Amino acid sequence: PPPFLGESTEDTFITELTQHIGLVKNAANTLLAQLSRDTAAVEAQERAKHSWHPNGRAVASFNAADLEASYGATQGGTGYLDVQAMDALDITVHEASGWAWCIKSKEAGSAEGWVPAAHVVEVAAVLQPTSSGAEAEEGTLNLQPGCYVDVLQRHYSGWSMCRSQGHEVAEGWVPDACLGDHPRNEATKKHRLVLNGLQRLADDSTTVEATFCQFRIQGPECGYDVQGLYNQVLALVEEYQSICGVVQMHAAADEQAQMEKQAAAAAEKQRKLEEDEKAWLELPAWVVEGKRCYWVSKVQKKWLRVCVKKVCKSRRQVLVTFESDAKARKIVRFEAFRDMAACPLQRSKQRKRRKGKDAQAYCEAQDAEDEAEDQLEEDLRNMIQDLGGEDKIQLESSDSDSSDSDEDSTAASKHNDATHAPQG
Repeated sequence: PPPFLGESTEDTFITELTQHIGLVKNAANTLLAQLSRDTAAVEAQERAKHSWHPNGRAVASFNAADLEASYGATQGGTGYLDVQAMDALDITVHEASGWAWCIKSKEAGSAEGWVPAAHVVEVAAVLQPTSSGAEAEEGTLNLQPGCYVDVLQRHYSGWSMCRSQGHEVAEGWVPDACLGDHPRNEATKKHRLVLNGLQRLADDSTTVEATFCQFRIQGPECGYDVQGLYNQVLALVEEYQSICGVVQMHAAADEQAQMEKQAAAAAEKQRKLEEDEKAWLELPAWVVEGKRCYWVSKVQKKWLRVCVKKVCKSRRQVLVTFESDAKARKIVRFEAFRDMAACPLQRSKQRKRRKGKDAQAYCEAQDAEDEAEDQLEEDLRNMIQDLGGEDKIQLESSDSDSSDSDEDSTAASKHNDATHAPQG
């Protein structure tokens, strides 16, 4: 603010600051509502996947009956939960508004409900050293894997305020990546941390807004000055910009993860295509266009003669037509040939199994007979093609029959003329 403010100028300046506070609060509440809806939907699914997990404990007793008697209402339309100090709890939701949804163990009846956040604390295991040096930096804790800490606050910046357990109790910041967490929280952890930051920002904005109103009514007598209020507004704006930066970073990370997921899906698709290509190359040798084979009809319980009309590589299908009815068609996918015992298209009829030494020789003889029959049919088809096709052969046969009939008719006519010639 300027070093000197007149009465009217100061009032205008305070009005502008108040407007900035309102903008920050409204933006925080809007983003808070949007993220809350998205996070709640995911958390509802995650809660159904995971069983009870003791990730917290009660630090003070809480009697719901006393609170309900005093206020005559329940938190969010649901019941409160009675807890005793040191009770093991599964803290499923820890709201920045000051309430936590907790679940007791099965031994305690699996009761669940709201508990004041000040009466419970999250407990986390240290997974890796929290400091690279022998001594921790100022404001941080130097912890080793295997110990447990009370998590007082998980911040969206990636640091958590913790309190060590044991004889020497100390508080300090710890990298959140060094701490364990409930498996249920992994899916929405970063969103929940941003939500808590937005809730604190909205609460702080309301507090500063109320301070401005008090300052406007009472003036400097309320204990605040313009410079101090201006610094509070700057702190709110910086906090909001910091949260927006983290949200954008999360969005970029989600986009990168989505791209990696799509790349993995594309790689998997390519792998399947290669497998399909390999399966194409592994089709039985007798599955070629023009080859005769058998269709196993489960309805008629018969082996019906069919002909392979087309082998489509792009669709990975084999089209066959029935010899009894050329309009009747069937399609067999390439995958069906991987299990020939269940495949409806067979090279030859199923034979009765023989036992004894001549069983193998019998099968080989039958295969040779089928192969010779197919070869003969193929040779006949080739001969027909060389002669111009079946239609041409039928036409020539018809012309030949007609010519023979004409010659017979001419000869008969001459014979009749000779027989009835006049005698003379």
